Amino acid sequence: MQIKIIAFVLAFVFSHAEASIWRIKVTDTEGEPIYQAAVYVKSPLPSLSKPKAVTINQMDKEFINHITIVRTGSAVIFPNHDNIRHHVYSFSEAKNFELPLYAGIPAKPVVFDKAGVVNLGCNIHDWMSAYILVVDSPFFALTDKQGIAALIALHWDRLPLWGFRIALLLQLLELSVLLWIAANLQLSGFMGDAASWTYSYCHWIAMAASIAIVLVGLFKRTQTKTLALAACFLTYCALTSSLAPLEGQLGRYSEASIAQLQGKDVWIPCDYRAKDEEYRLLIPGAKLHGYLAKDASDVSGLTSTYPLVAVHTPLGSTPALCDSCQIVGQRIEMRARHSNEEIQEMLRGQIGKQLFVHEYLIATPVTNPVNLNVKDVCR
Repeated sequence: MQIKIIAFVLAFVFSHAEASIWRIKVTDTEGEPIYQAAVYVKSPLPSLSKPKAVTINQMDKEFINHITIVRTGSAVIFPNHDNIRHHVYSFSEAKNFELPLYAGIPAKPVVFDKAGVVNLGCNIHDWMSAYILVVDSPFFALTDKQGIAALIALHWDRLPLWGFRIALLLQLLELSVLLWIAANLQLSGFMGDAASWTYSYCHWIAMAASIAIVLVGLFKRTQTKTLALAACFLTYCALTSSLAPLEGQLGRYSEASIAQLQGKDVWIPCDYRAKDEEYRLLIPGAKLHGYLAKDASDVSGLTSTYPLVAVHTPLGSTPALCDSCQIVGQRIEMRARHSNEEIQEMLRGQIGKQLFVHEYLIATPVTNPVNLNVKDVCR
């Protein structure tokens, strides 16, 4: 729910500011596309973000790239990757400078503080030439081979900070809850002696880094927008990482169990349509049928109805089975629905006990299930 709210807040902010993507096509007088044409938009408002440093490389006695667009105030670095020296210069009105004979990276970058076209050259190699277009706008691009340039987030600087800060606060709440749940699951020993719920060091480092990024975004105005978007992605990653133990042996059936079920009819609990798609990955090769998930804990009723059935029991307990019944496999499953009382128990710290159940695959002596032809509840 929190992630949906975060996405809604960001969507509202963007729609409020009329953020858009412009696609511009540049052609010549005959309608043919022009490659590497410079396209930029004059911004009516000053940009709040600082210009990024730009690199123009020299390789094989050529400038890479031939045309570069930079914002006014940008610092440009001219690395020399050749095994000979270059002497970069420009006598243009927009920027007059020289970088005398050098190899490697110059000691200082060149700051382009005036809008206009800057012609670049090398005093040693006359054929080396390139152009820098300096513009008073954060919105610019070069056309591709189809003559198309895309300008994205034209109103980025106008987007109100309050929306991004609300998103960051929600992300901080989401990450804090996930961190609390993860610590509770790992430290509580809720699975007893059967197994342990353990996260890798990478999980804890990633969680700490994500929270740090959110805090920086909240308190550093110039980074708020960028970090809010990054933190939204990190929140999704944190949610995925929090469920990582279920992707291992805890949440899967053993290869021996899967081998026993090849080509056999297996009944599984379904609480939504197409739930069986999940089980197709868990038990590949089995013929799956669904029964109502609310009946998953009725071990006696299920084992007297189906020949091969998945049942649920609370953690730490094993199902009471008939003499002819046999456990074929077992794993940990996360419950999808909880009562108000169970949610209150989780808030008191009993997370693992209420969030997960044991799922057992039981082989029974039933040979002719009475409802084999009944409509599959998974479908």
